[in-house]
Amino acid sequence: MELPRARFLIGRSSECDLCLPDAEISRKHAEIFFENNYYVLNNISSTHTLLNGSEISSPSVLLEGQKIDIGSWQLKFKQSKIPDEESQGSYKTALTYVSGDTTRLLSLNPETDTCLLEKTILVIKNPSGDELRVPFSKRKMLLGSSSSCDVVVKDDYVSGRHCEMSLQDEGIVVTDLHSTNGTHVAGNKIVSCLLKATQSFTVGQTALTFCVQQQEETLNPIPEPEFCGMVGKALSMQKLFAKIAKVAPTTHTVLVQGETGSGKELVARALHLLSLRRGKPYLVLNCGAISRSLIESELFGHEKGSFTGAVVKRMGAFEQVQGGSLFLDEIGELPLELQPALLRALENRTIRRVGGNAEISVDVRVIAATHRDLLNLVKQGRFREDLYYRLFVVPLEIPSLKERKEDIPLLISHFLKEAGVSKTFSEKALAKFSDYEWPGNIRELKNSVLRSLIFSEKEIIEASEVDLVLKEEEAESINLDEVEKNKIDQALLKTEGNKARAAELLGIAKSTLFKKLKDYNI
Repeated sequence: MELPRARFLIGRSSECDLCLPDAEISRKHAEIFFENNYYVLNNISSTHTLLNGSEISSPSVLLEGQKIDIGSWQLKFKQSKIPDEESQGSYKTALTYVSGDTTRLLSLNPETDTCLLEKTILVIKNPSGDELRVPFSKRKMLLGSSSSCDVVVKDDYVSGRHCEMSLQDEGIVVTDLHSTNGTHVAGNKIVSCLLKATQSFTVGQTALTFCVQQQEETLNPIPEPEFCGMVGKALSMQKLFAKIAKVAPTTHTVLVQGETGSGKELVARALHLLSLRRGKPYLVLNCGAISRSLIESELFGHEKGSFTGAVVKRMGAFEQVQGGSLFLDEIGELPLELQPALLRALENRTIRRVGGNAEISVDVRVIAATHRDLLNLVKQGRFREDLYYRLFVVPLEIPSLKERKEDIPLLISHFLKEAGVSKTFSEKALAKFSDYEWPGNIRELKNSVLRSLIFSEKEIIEASEVDLVLKEEEAESINLDEVEKNKIDQALLKTEGNKARAAELLGIAKSTLFKKLKDYNI
């Protein structure tokens, strides 16, 4: 059944869009709606709705392959494409997250494919000594004697809506909601107070304490051949997909490591698209492509007159991407003298423009990437040790192409589809691709495929027509526009300039062909 963009109701009532005859199912049991380029599942009944075996307590993003259990019925969500926030591309993914989930990722072990998780628990103790442990199910929870509250406390001295508890990175903020008898911390009446784990507060005659539980979780590979624009069926890639899925919804700084051309920017973009910041700005800054004299200004901005040429005040990358994600590619090339400023931005969330004195608060998630061995740079004194460990909390390692050669046919098929051509490679040609070591990784493979498309006239490209070695300056010029322009030229040549027949030969509308002729100045 195809889901519409409008609200989609599931239940046993004949009024629902999907009627499931089951006495255990409510008349209107659950809803699916489309929001921020995602389909979202929400339980609207008093009975359970399970997503991949877990009960949902708040709206949850639905993505590829997930199973929904309602009563005795099981539904599977299939989605082939998810548009990014700019509607400029399409991705396939297998991730979901519960928007209200409060489980925190503390660390990721790349060697064992395990992660350390932390869950916040509220321990409630009444005057008679009875104890109740309530897990935080949402980032903000209401506490009071009213049944409408998230945490209901039966205490004659507790107001209906007594206080609000808000989970922050620094701890839990408890805010009194103008209750009759007040909220107290260490015997003092408070309006709002930040509490850490093991600290307590009281409402009425009830004592409440925050505590945390830690547990180790093994990450299961995501068995999907495509994930957020990345392609791979190799186990190493499916493990990487799982790590991205676990890390993306968190606020952690991430270090992406991999050889040149392995796809570090795709990983960074996936981390942004699958995060809570996906609707906010995303900016790429290559630390190795900017001169040492300008990189500080590019990162942090500058005040007017701070240096020669600074004729106006300018915001740097951190301010431009406020609320979003900043991808710092080739972080190993960042000059040593600028690393303390980056460390301060990561730890204190403040920056200072070049030539300025004011500390500017920033809310930015940093994703860094490098093809270098940063630990070796630390030993050489070329990279700060404290910055290294600040970045290395959540490391993601991208396998090189030579380590996952089973993905080469899949990648080639992906590039052919992306180019919109019907050509294929012979088995011997595919074997030639697989036998090569690919020092330039995915980028080099893509260039080789596109070059073969341009220079071969055959529908089935033979091994003799595959040129694996390309000079670096030539590689930069190979792109999909060149492939498309070449195909249009060939079609016009075959049809002796007849545009209608050329459009038919290319399998596109005449209006599309006319637009492309104008775009390419043909």
